Amino acid sequence: MVRWQLLLPLVLLLPASAGGQDVFGQRLRVGVVENALPCSDYEKGFARGSAVELWELVASSSGLFFDFVPVATPNEAVEKAADGRIDVAVSCLNIIPARLARVDFSMPYQEDGLALLVRRDREDLGSTILTFVAEPMIRNTFLLLLVGSLLVALLLWLLSGGFDHRDLQGRRRWHTFFKGWMMLAVGTGIYKLGAPPPSMALVALSNFFRLILLSIFVGTATNLLLQSRSPMDAADEVTLRQALQERIGVDADTISEDWLEIRARQMLPGHADLDRLIQSATGDRELLALLEEGKVHAILADTNRIRYLWRLLPDPEDYQIQARTYNRTPQSFIFGRDLPNSTRKSIDINLSARRFDGEARAIVQRWSP
Repeated sequence: MVRWQLLLPLVLLLPASAGGQDVFGQRLRVGVVENALPCSDYEKGFARGSAVELWELVASSSGLFFDFVPVATPNEAVEKAADGRIDVAVSCLNIIPARLARVDFSMPYQEDGLALLVRRDREDLGSTILTFVAEPMIRNTFLLLLVGSLLVALLLWLLSGGFDHRDLQGRRRWHTFFKGWMMLAVGTGIYKLGAPPPSMALVALSNFFRLILLSIFVGTATNLLLQSRSPMDAADEVTLRQALQERIGVDADTISEDWLEIRARQMLPGHADLDRLIQSATGDRELLALLEEGKVHAILADTNRIRYLWRLLPDPEDYQIQARTYNRTPQSFIFGRDLPNSTRKSIDINLSARRFDGEARAIVQRWSP
């Protein structure tokens, strides 16, 4: 009895836990990056987004207690984690060398690239035709079809002594010849051009090459049309330089802004007015207003965020993704400076499990536009 009385004060000194793991006897401070949907947002005490939902699942599996706190930007999340002011930062936080020098990341749960959203150019029929005419393969194929069919028509004319079918007869001999030539070029009624075996063999051979040329023509035209509508490579210097000259909007204090400023200095060394070419904004509406009001030609952000912003536009069909980067960067959570290694490992294990069983991907897709 005396022994238990001596042990009771020590028992009372042990930290209390109600089904969860407290760090240093207190709840984790989880920083949520604001205005970063579909990944994360914090408004009026409520956190939401794909990264927030995934964190809640991981924290529950790890038995962690936590409180959400707002963080203005991704770069601020890095600074607060590095200084120990938050224990975990939650959003789609890109793992890049400059950040790895400051903080530790959890294992990645997804990858994403950058994209440029621009106002769609309304192409009329005339400009589309001019685009096709300017393509050498289309021009050459069309000319080869006309010239080839003309030569075959001349040979048939000489072999048969003219075209004697009644459907080909014109007022003048050259009218008759022209009809036969057009039949060969188009491929209709070609059996009327000659009955003798040599003539029919020549017609069949001509039709075979006509089909080949027509396939090349249609394939080139289709590929050209698809290329004009598919996104270009945003990392390409020509594409990015042109977009910069017409001004680009970005979320302030993000990797998008950092990457764009670095690329702009590389492509436009000594440019005196880079601040005018790159317009930063805070929040969805402010960023979209730059595009809608014509203050910038394009806005740059992670591809998932661009798709989310695209849906917020009043007339989304008037806009398109003009370009994107095809190298994708891994994204994850950030660990605070003072977060114990045991807690980091627990988070990584549960995050790995959520990715392995497909739950992480399902959450990301559910929030993706």
